[in-house]
Amino acid sequence: MIDEIKVENLFGVFLAGLSGVTYGLFLVYLDKSGLKNMNAFKCTMYISLMNAVGLFIFGNLIGELAFSLTPMAWLFTILISFLTSVFGASFLQLGVKYCGATTASILSTLEPITSILFGVLFLSESLTLLKVVGCIFIMVAVILLSMKNRVATPL
Repeated sequence: MIDEIKVENLFGVFLAGLSGVTYGLFLVYLDKSGLKNMNAFKCTMYISLMNAVGLFIFGNLIGELAFSLTPMAWLFTILISFLTSVFGASFLQLGVKYCGATTASILSTLEPITSILFGVLFLSESLTLLKVVGCIFIMVAVILLSMKNRVATPL
């Protein structure tokens, strides 16, 4: 049992790391390709459409696609999709447009802190010492990276 948990944890860590790498590549591509100059909501629509098609194909291939949700589940699915995909992705694209991929990605590292905060406030999750220490490390990293970019950039 312990070996299975460790393997699953390692696979989860691998997938999270892969997510960070692909997300970083996306931000750099967004910045360098000129897509940052496209209307943010239009670009997000195209990205979301391609995501939907890809996930539909993948879900059918692995047999995990299900449309049998309760009305409340559909409501939450739509709400989450608007908050994360429509607004979150669009605001991130605008952030890349106005401050560059590096600064936008540094500021997006605050997402875990937001997740922990909302998890504690709305989902009754516990706030552990490990989570607090992780949040402190994230804040210190953001501050150090911001200071480094400010020092490296001539005034």
